[in-house]
Order: sequence, then structure tokens, then C-alpha cells
Amino acid sequence: MKHIFKGMANDSIDTINNNFDELADPKRDVTVNDLTVNGNLKVNPRQKVYHAQVTLQPNLQVDLYRIGTLVKANFGGRGVTISPWSLFDGSIPVGFRPSFGTSIKFVIDANLHDMNLGEDGRIYNRWNDGNNSGGTYHDADGSDIWFTKDDYPE
Repeated sequence: MKHIFKGMANDSIDTINNNFDELADPKRDVTVNDLTVNGNLKVNPRQKVYHAQVTLQPNLQVDLYRIGTLVKANFGGRGVTISPWSLFDGSIPVGFRPSFGTSIKFVIDANLHDMNLGEDGRIYNRWNDGNNSGGTYHDADGSDIWFTKDDYPE
């Protein structure tokens, strides 16, 4: 933006038009150092929700939802087979992986399962059914949340 002042040369009308054009440019970089809001502040009101579905084990599905850097996972399935102390067959895809290794939990047949979810999206089953035999279960259900630093999955 150019400064407009009294006694400006004949190009003052062009300067004013150029200033308005710059203000109207949607690609204009705007930096705000201090902001006081009186009323409602809408931050990215049309923010996109990203969704993915993944099969972690036979019959164990996960629906992933991402808004900004937050990911919500809904786990569910019937007739789920999980071996103790092992990696899952599937993993969380790029765009939804956690910013750092985390523990996730969900319930299978009233048993709470603790899983390790790594930054690479791989999930390791820490739950042990007591006899290391694994087993077929009936119902899997649960949800968890974590932050991601992945690029958007577009």
C-alpha cells in the first residue's frame, strides 16, 4: 500500500485504485499482532472435515475424522479376532497419524484393550487374554482422539 498525502502528484487516483485493489485481493497476506474482539469471532467457519475408513483386522473397522489437527477415531466390529502382543494388520493412514506415540483404548466383549499407536500409524495390541491364545470375540466398540501434524489427506 502506498501512502496518500495532500499535494500528491497527478498519479494519486492511480495510487488510491491500487490500494483498493490490494485490499480486495483474496491472496493478500494479513498479519494481526493484537486483536480485541467485541462480539462473535468466527475462525474458519467452513473448515473441512476429512474422513477415512480403515480395516485394522478382519471385521475390525475404524472410521477416522479429522478437523484441523484433531483426529477422532471410532472403532467397531463383530466377530473380531485379535492376537495378544502383536501388530494389527492395518494401520492409520497418512493424514490421520498421531503427532507422537499414544495409547488408544476400545472395548471388545467387555474387555478394555490398550493399544500403542505410533507416529507411523502402526498399532500394537498390548492386551493379553491370559493364555496368549488370542481368540475370536463378538463385539468391538470404542473411540479415541489424538492430534496430528500430518499434511491434509487430499
